Amino acid sequence: MLEEWKVIGHVPFKQKNINQKFNKIIDALFSKMNISPQESELLKYGNKIQKLKEDDNQEIAIHKERSFIKKKIEESKNEIRQLENNLQFFSDDSENNPLVQDVINRVEKHKEALDSWKTKLKKLNILRNNLEKDAEVENDTTEEE
Repeated sequence: MLEEWKVIGHVPFKQKNINQKFNKIIDALFSKMNISPQESELLKYGNKIQKLKEDDNQEIAIHKERSFIKKKIEESKNEIRQLENNLQFFSDDSENNPLVQDVINRVEKHKEALDSWKTKLKKLNILRNNLEKDAEVENDTTEEE
């Protein structure tokens, strides 16, 4: 289904709610299949990787995506650091405090997001390395002829 949606192409900004509705339906289907939100996120990201692979300006597109992901990784790390620092101001017996619980939950969510961003970066690096190897093989083949 994701492949068919991808074939349709870019959704105009005025109709972006169609994309949001589609993603909600896909998320619901993944949920019924007992696929975690993180796994579904990575499955969807596979489509983005494929788009980058087919992009006319591959190098630029991959560079922009890598920069974006690295920025998100840094933001997640900073947020985790800040929240964990804030937790140090509470005493150990305050774990039942709703505020402390909220901060702990937010730290966990940011850690999950950080793991997801790191996995996406790995996938992107693999794509980049494979494309570089393909280009080298192509150059070697051309030089031999």
